[in-house]
Amino acid sequence: MGYFRAKIDINQNGHTPFSKKYWYWERLWNRYAVKLAEVQVQCWNEETKQIHELHAVAENTQQEGLVHIHSIELTEEHFLFLRDDSYDGRKLKWFMMTFTDCEGVERLEIRDYGTEVIFNQISIEDAQPVIELFQEGNANAVFVKDEQD
Repeated sequence: MGYFRAKIDINQNGHTPFSKKYWYWERLWNRYAVKLAEVQVQCWNEETKQIHELHAVAENTQQEGLVHIHSIELTEEHFLFLRDDSYDGRKLKWFMMTFTDCEGVERLEIRDYGTEVIFNQISIEDAQPVIELFQEGNANAVFVKDEQD
């Protein structure tokens, strides 16, 4: 087991559509996030529009320092909302997303408005298709074996 990390360059022209700038987004959701049970979405305090929007779908919302954390069960409706209504015209709406499986184990993280994607506790075999996905987009992708195993 280990973890996979991809760094994605999304600093393209401001007129680039979300589907081109975040070329991996739909496939990431359809192949990997669909298997997960819950997501915690973090927004900065000043992102009031995003915070208000997430209140409508979150089971639990809390403020910790400079961020609001929204816990959302990945029902079909919430899954579609988070996958399909995820951009604000320029970039991903949310600063950080942490996905857990049905046992509460963190499996997937999307950080820094989608510029970093991390799969936790993944085997090299399971990571191979993920590596190939991100290499298609010339992302800096690496698998790191957990030396504790």
